[in-house]
Amino acid sequence: MLTIDATLSPRGHMVVSCHSGSPDWGSGPTGIGKLVHIQFAGAMPQPVVSWTPSPTELRVAFDRPLDPDHLRGLADRADITSGRYVSAGGRYEVMRRGYQAVQDQLAAPRSDVPVLDSSLSADRHTLMLRIDSRTLQSNLAVILPGILGGETKSVDVLATLNGLIAEWRGVDGGSWSGWLPHPDLAVAREFTAGSAEHAALWSQLEQPSTLTLHGKLDLWQLLHPPIQEGAKLGDGYAPEAVTVVFGAVAPFRLTVDGAKIPSSMKGGRYAAVVRFSSRREGVWPEFKFETKTSAPEITAHWFTAEDSRPRALPLRRAFVPWAQSDRDAASAQTDDELRDIAEIRGGNWLRCKELFHGKAGCFACHHADDSSRSVGPDLNLMGLAQRDYASVLKDIREPSAAINPDFVGYTIELTDGATIAGTLKGERDRVHRFATLAGLQEVPREKVRSMQSLPVSMMPPGLLDSLSPEEHRDLFTFLLQPPFEPAPILLPGAPPPRKRAEVDGILGDATTAALEDLEPLRILWCAESEGGHVKQGRHDYPLWRQRWSRLLGLAAGVTVETAEMWPTAEQWQRNDVVVLNSSNTVWSQDSDPAKIDALGRDLDAFLARGGGLVVLHFALNGGGHADELARRIGLAWFNVRGRFRDGARDWVLVKDHPLASGFTEFKFPDESYWHLTGDLAAAGAQVLATIEEEGSPRPQMWTREAGPGRVFVSIPGHYTWTYDDPLYRLLILRGMMWSARQPIDRLAGLATIGARVEE
Repeated sequence: MLTIDATLSPRGHMVVSCHSGSPDWGSGPTGIGKLVHIQFAGAMPQPVVSWTPSPTELRVAFDRPLDPDHLRGLADRADITSGRYVSAGGRYEVMRRGYQAVQDQLAAPRSDVPVLDSSLSADRHTLMLRIDSRTLQSNLAVILPGILGGETKSVDVLATLNGLIAEWRGVDGGSWSGWLPHPDLAVAREFTAGSAEHAALWSQLEQPSTLTLHGKLDLWQLLHPPIQEGAKLGDGYAPEAVTVVFGAVAPFRLTVDGAKIPSSMKGGRYAAVVRFSSRREGVWPEFKFETKTSAPEITAHWFTAEDSRPRALPLRRAFVPWAQSDRDAASAQTDDELRDIAEIRGGNWLRCKELFHGKAGCFACHHADDSSRSVGPDLNLMGLAQRDYASVLKDIREPSAAINPDFVGYTIELTDGATIAGTLKGERDRVHRFATLAGLQEVPREKVRSMQSLPVSMMPPGLLDSLSPEEHRDLFTFLLQPPFEPAPILLPGAPPPRKRAEVDGILGDATTAALEDLEPLRILWCAESEGGHVKQGRHDYPLWRQRWSRLLGLAAGVTVETAEMWPTAEQWQRNDVVVLNSSNTVWSQDSDPAKIDALGRDLDAFLARGGGLVVLHFALNGGGHADELARRIGLAWFNVRGRFRDGARDWVLVKDHPLASGFTEFKFPDESYWHLTGDLAAAGAQVLATIEEEGSPRPQMWTREAGPGRVFVSIPGHYTWTYDDPLYRLLILRGMMWSARQPIDRLAGLATIGARVEE
């Protein structure tokens, strides 16, 4: 059965809710399930707590003594699996939800952890396993076969690197060192109540002593929990500013990341306040707490700038000192990485968008982002981007196997004898609202004679039968590979999103060109990952390379590759368009004329064979060799004489330029350059956009014929929001296609994907 949830009853039983399998979960009012009550009855030892007191040891405490005879050869029999998503008892899960997140978790790296030997504490309550060194935080699923007697009586436990290390020193010379699950001693006492090893500490704390707690805290996304990996909220949260408050009945010393923080008396207790501003995921502050007192009462709580109410630290937020974050090594995809799904490999996203709205007929019931008038659920809200191919295919082929409870179909008989079929959207002022294929219908309650829920889905089977194999693949590409969202705004001064009407008015019918099968086109996006100019929100070349290489790859017949700093000889040779999007440090900072000559020969050879060169923003930085670069692209930046203005917005497009077709005006905040090296008129360039600086119009975008080759240059391109402006995108996409001697609107359909557009 498919387990859904679990809780404890007042009698101490575990109550597990289950679905019976097919029909799947969410099967509507006809779904069948069970509540299973599980009760422990017997006298066998039960594990009460597990922990890792050192990188090479794992311990499990039991509530009763273990039989040493059952532990012979345990090191050879025990099985430990390490992984971010492994858990105790995972081997018993035979039915899983059909989400891509589940498939990703199953595919995440897992490794076997050798057990070198085992031993038992003197009181026979604590099992100790010596293992290979573990410092990377990941779950350890431990299987201990036969330790309760008999081959079938095994114990499964979960161990992590959560907790902290405690050292107690009494004034009479007594001592204790070991692991605690939490810095709040009341919490730690409760969660180790069944451990004989820890009972020794609690019995000694009443006498004068020195207690030291040492560990790390995970403070990432404390107030707002993370969403499912691969998913995205419509509106992101602001970075959290977290405050952690440690408290005690006596003075104490607190050290956080090497900084000493004194405690002071507040409200009859001593406290120390630590503030953490926008900690990056995976960065854990390390703390050390030392106090001298009898019966120390240590507490810890947190709050944020958004919500000042004090909250307890969850157990999973404390880590032992040697723990390292697993997040940097996690295999989960980032927002802008595409999943590799074999069944849709080679599918075309733009073409299948047309299928969704046309031949396949999906849009008739599934309106994008508006479930209020949809017969079927919004496919974005269904989380298709996180589901696997097989489960989505099943939903389409067998629509009645899983009925969304919010979209149960009804047959409604009216008092005048007419009938309608649809999904109920609610009632207001005694008026029912139904979503039907004909649209949203409102029916007064007194005109409804009867309503009968349908036992099957309103979605008919066989919708895929009319599609060719290529169309089938393209449709699933659209469903399972949604494009990215606009990049986060990290700097002040961003313009509002473009209005849909403004964008559509300029695009017109241009996007139809993107749906045609045209000749193959190879594009190279060259950027740089490091350097003084690389910053978040502006000059973020790595981000733009990542996003635009994915964006361009959505188009039919387009192959995209990337380069670091400067293309290789092979890349210059095999690509039709080369985009330079960097600070051009290989050209501007090299003082060797021979190397500059070699770079120039790369450009000359590429243009001589008819290549299209696109130069964005500071990639026209020529440094001390600006004249050599300007001779090839028209104008180049030279630090000695170049001028710039941040926040310029009054760009003027030249109306008789073919790339400006459809535009009436073009305004957005970016950066302008002027007093550049070179002469556009002498280079035979055609200006596309200008801006007025120091009383004169200064060229900001231009095109140039360079023999068989073509060059397109755009000085705007300073901010991340610029690259998500659909009109700026359209100009860049047109410039790329002009340089490649392609229809200029071949890629126009990409202008709004993941762009900043609102209705």
